Amino acid sequence: MPNKSASSRRQPAATDTKHLGGTLFAVGAFGGIAPTLLRFAIDLSQQRITVAAFNLSVLVGVALFGFLGGGMAAIWRESDLKKVFYIGLGLPSLLTVLSSSATAPKLVPSTIAYVQPGAKTQSFNEGTEQAQLRRIGSFGTSRLKVILPTEIGYANAVAIFTGPELGESEDIRSLGTDGEVVIPPYEGLSVRIVTPLAGSAALTVPWGNYQITEMKFTASKNAWAGFLYAIGAHTKAYDLVLESSKTTALPKPDHLPV
Repeated sequence: MPNKSASSRRQPAATDTKHLGGTLFAVGAFGGIAPTLLRFAIDLSQQRITVAAFNLSVLVGVALFGFLGGGMAAIWRESDLKKVFYIGLGLPSLLTVLSSSATAPKLVPSTIAYVQPGAKTQSFNEGTEQAQLRRIGSFGTSRLKVILPTEIGYANAVAIFTGPELGESEDIRSLGTDGEVVIPPYEGLSVRIVTPLAGSAALTVPWGNYQITEMKFTASKNAWAGFLYAIGAHTKAYDLVLESSKTTALPKPDHLPV
């Protein structure tokens, strides 16, 4: 009889310990996923991402950080729940910073920032004589029209031009709501189309007076974009895939503008 009484007195203590361990793990796990939840809320409010853009892989990343945060809290066995939260926050936050730094876009010089179609900001007195004459004679007569899928849209979409005459610089031009942009008057150009949700590979784009090149894209969802986003990596939810490209002539004016 005394043995049963002693056993019954020990059971609540074991139960309390198990309950406390579960609470510590849960609080630490919440600390672990807090950076991802905060980033997600900020990006949603600023319309940099949409819920539909990500797949279930985002849950894998969130669960990973939750497990890491809860595991660190369980190891430390801290009783103060505020400290437990910060312990859980530590390792996932460090991994987020490392992942973000490792995948940050490389900064390169930009020759022209966000030029709308028709804007005349070219420098006509640079480069070879042939290049100068080409700039003077073009006046934005070579154009690119980009057709994007409806789920991508044209908000904050840009065309990024690179080529031998640009060196290590990039010529970044904002796409209008009609998806049209002036092609800079350089030979051997490549272009990448980039939006907050999607990006394309570098594609060769022809340049010539009084012509327009139309590029139509489809969107392919990146299977691991959600996971990469959850752990802090810079990634696009969609890959833009070129479906078709055609170049047609534009009508020529009777005389060049003066």
